[in-house]
Amino acid sequence: MVANDVSAKNGAKQKSATDPVQRRSEIIRTVVDEYVKTNEPVGSAHVARASKFLASSATIRNDMAVLEQEGYLNQPHVSSGRIPTDRGYRYYVDQLVQRELQSFEKVSDINRFFQLLHGEIEQTLTSVSQLISELTDCTSIVTSIDITAVQIRHIQLVGMGHGTILLIVVGSNGSVDKFVVDVDDDPTEEEVQKASNFINQRLKSLDLGKMEGDQDATGDPKVDELVSLALGALVQNLQEPHEDLWVNATSKVAVSFDAVDKVSKVLQALEHEYLVVSLVRSMISKKQNVSIGNETGVESLSDCALVVAPFEVDGKRAGSIGILGPTRMDYPLALSTVSLVGEKLGRYLSEG
Repeated sequence: MVANDVSAKNGAKQKSATDPVQRRSEIIRTVVDEYVKTNEPVGSAHVARASKFLASSATIRNDMAVLEQEGYLNQPHVSSGRIPTDRGYRYYVDQLVQRELQSFEKVSDINRFFQLLHGEIEQTLTSVSQLISELTDCTSIVTSIDITAVQIRHIQLVGMGHGTILLIVVGSNGSVDKFVVDVDDDPTEEEVQKASNFINQRLKSLDLGKMEGDQDATGDPKVDELVSLALGALVQNLQEPHEDLWVNATSKVAVSFDAVDKVSKVLQALEHEYLVVSLVRSMISKKQNVSIGNETGVESLSDCALVVAPFEVDGKRAGSIGILGPTRMDYPLALSTVSLVGEKLGRYLSEG
């Protein structure tokens, strides 16, 4: 019955306050909002007072019974009120949450954060993960795609002496990778600079992951050798791209659960980097920004919800911003936060 609300809301004719479809939709909204605030089952009397529709407690009680039969609400105890089910949360997120960032009260805080932000990519993402946790009071999850999946902004060779050269690679997402390259003879400063210039000319705007080994010769054997060694070091060190993971404030998701075994399982799941990154990557590939309860496919996270948004650098996905909390989370706040922070982070990294 509630599922028909989409077409009802989009219809040309406004439904009246007595329309059961819209009334039950409003009941779901009220129950979720109140349960998020109090963590207590919500009764029909409260819904009747809080709902924007004029209806008696008896009518609300009947509607809540229908919603329970349809799987949107659950009654933990015979004499208690109702709490949302995963299906209820899903309906709330898909049909009822308003994500109007213009009215998002945290906009000024986020703008101020990025105005003051500085540092290399690792410190930037650490700071961003801390910001998200503070804004939402949830555990934050930030992923950053390895430099092999982004474009090169600059490559620099630096002669270190003693048969070594330092290779510095700056990605378009602001990441900086450094590799030591062994050489037989120490090159001159001029030869090192020529090799750097040649590599930058040849590899500008190319993906590191698609880099080819045989480049045109410079005409100088020592410079050609430096170029070959540098490219070989890049291929060797960057041949297996991955997504790095930053998790902040795990205690915030832990305190959401009373049962010790639930806390333990959630924390264990967060310790498995591959599992978390795979889950986030799967959601992004499906264009799914919220995964609720069993939708995660991870048993230990069956009482949790994950809200994610990708961020892009120069038009390419460079990572993801995520929030992990109980299914009883503030979804409007979570969705607005990851969306706006992801947008600001992508712009910040693109501008360098």
